[in-house]
Amino acid sequence: MTFLPLLMLLSVMLLAGCATMIDPSTFNDDIGAQLSVQPGQMVEVQFDDIRGDLTAIEFALAVPTGQRPAAGQLRVAAYDSPTDRELAAVRLERQSIQPDQRLRLDFPPGEQPRRRITVRFTGLSADLSVWWTAGSTFPASRLAVGGQAVEGSLTVSGYYRLTPAALIGDLLSGAGWRNGGVIALLALFTVGGYLIGRFIYLPAQSESPLVRFAVGVCLVMPIAAVVVLWLSVVGLHIPTPIIYLVLSAGLLALLYELVIRRSFAVSGEDALIAGGLLAVFATTLLTRLAIVRDFDLPLWGDGAHHSLIVQQMLQRLAVPDSYGPIVGLQTFTYHFGFHLLAAMAGHLAGLHPEQAVLLAGQVIGSLIPMAAFALTTQLTGRQRAGLFAAMIAGLWTVMPAYYVTWARYTHIAGLVSLCGVAAVFIQATRAPNLRRLLLAGVSGAGLLMVHPRAAVLAGALLAPVVVVLLLEHRRRWKARSVATIVAAGLALVFALPWLARLAGEYGQATLTSLSTPEEFPLGLVWTDRDRPLYVLGAFSTLAAAEFAPALTVALAGWAAFSYLAANPFLLRLPFSFWLNNSAIAISAFLPASVAAGWGLSQIWAALDKRWRWAGWALAGVCLFASLLQAPAQLELVNPITILARPGDLPALRWAAENTEQDAIFLIPGYRWQGDVYMGTDAGYWLPLVAQRATTLPPLIYDLKPPAERERIRNLADQVEQAGNDPEKLHQVATNAGATYVFVGSRPGPISAKALRSSPLFELVFDSGLAKIFRVK
Repeated sequence: MTFLPLLMLLSVMLLAGCATMIDPSTFNDDIGAQLSVQPGQMVEVQFDDIRGDLTAIEFALAVPTGQRPAAGQLRVAAYDSPTDRELAAVRLERQSIQPDQRLRLDFPPGEQPRRRITVRFTGLSADLSVWWTAGSTFPASRLAVGGQAVEGSLTVSGYYRLTPAALIGDLLSGAGWRNGGVIALLALFTVGGYLIGRFIYLPAQSESPLVRFAVGVCLVMPIAAVVVLWLSVVGLHIPTPIIYLVLSAGLLALLYELVIRRSFAVSGEDALIAGGLLAVFATTLLTRLAIVRDFDLPLWGDGAHHSLIVQQMLQRLAVPDSYGPIVGLQTFTYHFGFHLLAAMAGHLAGLHPEQAVLLAGQVIGSLIPMAAFALTTQLTGRQRAGLFAAMIAGLWTVMPAYYVTWARYTHIAGLVSLCGVAAVFIQATRAPNLRRLLLAGVSGAGLLMVHPRAAVLAGALLAPVVVVLLLEHRRRWKARSVATIVAAGLALVFALPWLARLAGEYGQATLTSLSTPEEFPLGLVWTDRDRPLYVLGAFSTLAAAEFAPALTVALAGWAAFSYLAANPFLLRLPFSFWLNNSAIAISAFLPASVAAGWGLSQIWAALDKRWRWAGWALAGVCLFASLLQAPAQLELVNPITILARPGDLPALRWAAENTEQDAIFLIPGYRWQGDVYMGTDAGYWLPLVAQRATTLPPLIYDLKPPAERERIRNLADQVEQAGNDPEKLHQVATNAGATYVFVGSRPGPISAKALRSSPLFELVFDSGLAKIFRVK
């Protein structure tokens, strides 16, 4: 008993030590390339440090496989332009450089904002290069080799001196649509969480108002999805005045509870925990918003089709019948819980679809500490464990902060909702009554509409938890079994219209599709930053076998059932679920946070027995360390996934204002997953921002009929094969009926230089970075 808390304390010390030495996590992508130069040439890259708070930059060096660099030296120096004052320099023996080694330059922040930095490489050649890509964290960068400008830029990771004051300044100085959208989203979740936690959710007597509110916040999206689904079934939609009315009434009720009745107030330990949770949430929110401070459009391909769905819901706040003209009259079957809340915020703040998606994704992502708190408190019965879990999930782990890179906003919405749904299902099973059963049924149905993968993960968690609850009181196992069956049955009933729609489109395909073996992407889990957390989580799970065996069963069962659901071929099942190993990998932070939170709460309990206030001191140290982790969250954007940059926005606006409405733009793409193609630059956003058709629609085109999907894939393949050959590209464009070619500031398979020199194309717009050509 004495050795165990000591060992766990050493684990925490190891965690804190590792946290000061981490590098930003990077994930490889197949769009990058190596920039090779001739001996004696100098590589020079320039970019703008807009705020002057850049304190370090990092490059990835590359050595060809099986080849060591020749003798000599590599010198890298950073200069402050136009004074050409050297800020930092490093010199390395070329033969000492390891494959994929990262090179970092540290220098002082600027005295004034908007300084231009020049970095010069000497000593590069074919046997030693740096990673080169068309994307960068510095959108206005310029790259030159041997004094000649080239397309593309070096892949740079930036480190910023970001203080809480700077974060708040970023928020206050943001565009009006950003501030209005954030306020609208926070109002929706605050009022919704209060109303659900106060008037719908019936918790155990031991649960504080803080837990009720946290669970209520997690249930906003699934409950809203069910309400809108059934309104759509009868042909109704939610008018914007109704949203204003509910928000106003909820705010008045909340103020009445807090100020006059004070029945929703917390005190003592609950107040301290509430303060810590609020600090974690606020810091998480500021970091999530700071990550996207330089972006006007979501990243990667998922952001485009999420914006397409939100555009449909902004026209009419109901479940759409189809995906609109870009996809065609294909029946709408996409999970829509996230898009519904984004559209509500769009109605309140007057946001464009892409703005609503960008802000809603980041705000909902900042709710993960609240969700981890709710789930951990429900599984462990300890608010202290929930507070530690909130710190870890919000500010320590790479996921889900990294979701911004992929625009995996529906996935984080599903995980947030999962935590609330699991809480109400556990309550309905443990102490069933009509209200709890109805709430479990409604929220369970809504989780399917927020994200089906989250519904499968929830089932994988609840399966072992229900078994534990049935064995907990054997005299009540029949009543609890009936309650579980009734709750699951009610969920199916409330989801019936949605299930009928899914069955009509995919019923046979789902039953006949087989899961195939897939390698588990361990690299998404076992990062330098997360490794100590997973070690602590695994150790805590093992320790719980003695002190809290039900928690060990729940967490181990959750992992086992999730893996089996993602790989049903292991059980010889002739069909697949909506889950894969990648989804498990990017969701693993949640069970790890629960386990590590419980482990830290055990240390707290052990310390309390020996020294008064020692447990609170531990909590304070962990909270302070978590807040110090905030700047590290800003280094998680993968520059390769930035399709649209500031130089592209004028071109997108010009296309909307100066081209025919029936114009078709030829855009480049590459094979993304399987046989699905995705765009490589800002032209991919033309259907949303400019309302112009493209030869490669958003990823959701894969829902089209097979013949149409095949046509789009063949056309994307032809564009890729044509590459920089103007004659072949002209033939492809003519056959496709394309009248324009969009070449973004992030060059891809199509070279603007090649098109400019060809008589087959006419340059009609040039922003200095992005270009539009007319097909002659």
